[in-house]
Amino acid sequence: MLVIFGDHDRAFCGEPTCSASGSLAAEAGFFSPDACVETAAIAGAGHDLNLHFQAPIAYDAVLEWMDRRVGSDPDEPAPSPCQP
Repeated sequence: MLVIFGDHDRAFCGEPTCSASGSLAAEAGFFSPDACVETAAIAGAGHDLNLHFQAPIAYDAVLEWMDRRVGSDPDEPAPSPCQP
């Protein structure tokens, strides 16, 4: 599972940013170990990633995660499947 936030998301992160406050470090604790939680903070973005100029960066992060964890070829196994 990928949990992605804008680095300046005041709704979910501590001050001054998600990265600097370490807010994302606790996210995995909200899920089962089988979820293989990964987190990403998108620099320069806030709460609604889809409305930020950095939205393409967020989309690229999601696509990279999907290619790595799910795979881009349905006939091939995922390159880095989750290993809880």
